[in-house]
Amino acid sequence: MAAWFSSAALPLSLGEALNGIKDKVQNKVNSIDPDLIKKLTLQSDELLAERQQIDDEERRKEAVRDSLAEILPWETRDSEMEILVDECREVILGLSSKIETFTGPFVLEGGLSATGKGKDGRGDDEDDEDGKMAKDVAAAEASTEKLLKLQPLPALLASFDLDTHVGLIQRLLTVDPKLVDMQSRLSSGGERELIFWKNYFFHCAYTRYEAGLSIDEIWSSEPRAPRPAVAVAATTGEESGGFDLVNDEQSGGEVVFESASGDDGSIDELEADIMEGVDVGVVNDAQPFNSITATIPQTSTPIRASLPPPSSPKRDVTLQSVAALLSSESGGGADYEFIASDGHDGDDGSIDELEAEIAAALDD
Repeated sequence: MAAWFSSAALPLSLGEALNGIKDKVQNKVNSIDPDLIKKLTLQSDELLAERQQIDDEERRKEAVRDSLAEILPWETRDSEMEILVDECREVILGLSSKIETFTGPFVLEGGLSATGKGKDGRGDDEDDEDGKMAKDVAAAEASTEKLLKLQPLPALLASFDLDTHVGLIQRLLTVDPKLVDMQSRLSSGGERELIFWKNYFFHCAYTRYEAGLSIDEIWSSEPRAPRPAVAVAATTGEESGGFDLVNDEQSGGEVVFESASGDDGSIDELEADIMEGVDVGVVNDAQPFNSITATIPQTSTPIRASLPPPSSPKRDVTLQSVAALLSSESGGGADYEFIASDGHDGDDGSIDELEAEIAAALDD
């Protein structure tokens, strides 16, 4: 008997047969369409794209759900409108005690009573189904006027999604016991649950509208933009008479006026401005400024005038007052002088044409 199971009793070609079967299976596997393998393993391009779309939609709903749960229907993020919150809260909490809040403007399917049987086994709504339906329609028509005032509805109200409102609903049920009672009476899941909450939040939105609070603050589909940082506006060439104002911290508080119009400016216009008086204000009162530099178009030589010390009561000066002080023979007051640009002080010791014209104008 033992000889039957000895290796010698096995056919010599068994190993070759097994290898042949393995090769056939491998060839069959290699001949299978790769797309078929992807479909069988749920890794095809179409399935991956669909899965990505589902994931994106879930993330969007989660973001909307978190945003809706941040504030209650009567609250606001605008500190200037917080004075309206208490009155709006009182009105919204009173909505849950009114049947018409939940029956319009969108008709609550099945009437007011979705469940409940009488002693004879008939439903309560079966006794006077037509009458109750007429009341529901009348309540919906009464809310139509409110609906028209809010048109177009915000995206999250127009395309109402119960799942995205779950967090907000949970918060409301903890602060409004009357709402809990109404939900147990009128809502029975499914489509009725959806219409129940859609009507309720519509009336909440209308209450905010009447109170003067923003509806889009809660039900807009757009993500809430962060509060913008306070920006310092740059002075344009047109607003500053052809010059840009630059604060050079490395030059000891120097204010530099650079031309914003390129080669369009002229020396004659500058001289006219100097004689007529162009107001030049000290921009930053917190830091004293020692000089003002006006860089003139078509020349690299700036004009600088020393300002009074920071303790001087007059912090704002004009070019006209600078010119007047320069031409004054009195020895009192602050000392003003024109100096050449730091970038070319050693190149040419003579006064250029512009400085000569200004000096001549001041001497006159």
